[in-house]
Amino acid sequence: SELHGDAMADLLKTCFTTFSCVFGRGDCKRPWVPITAIQILWESITEWNSSSASPADLLERLELYGLLDMRVFMKRESTGENFNGRGSVRYRVHHDLMLQYAIDNLEQGI
Repeated sequence: SELHGDAMADLLKTCFTTFSCVFGRGDCKRPWVPITAIQILWESITEWNSSSASPADLLERLELYGLLDMRVFMKRESTGENFNGRGSVRYRVHHDLMLQYAIDNLEQGI
């Protein structure tokens, strides 16, 4: 069934917090993360949660709410190699304030 209200809010909070905390690195707090890596992480969460919401639906909502940014990369930044003309869709936490929100969620047990 479709999630609404508190159930959707809890799922979005959980997915945003895991995204922010799992993918952050010491040299880059808000890296651009490939969509495939996000889908793998969130599919395990939505299966555990018995949710009908897809990772794509969740990404769209989090972007709409201003928590995540989306960008299409046409070349690998490290090598300049082209992504076969299709581009590579990546997301990152919008701002350090949102990252702090996720860290606070984690410290409070989400």
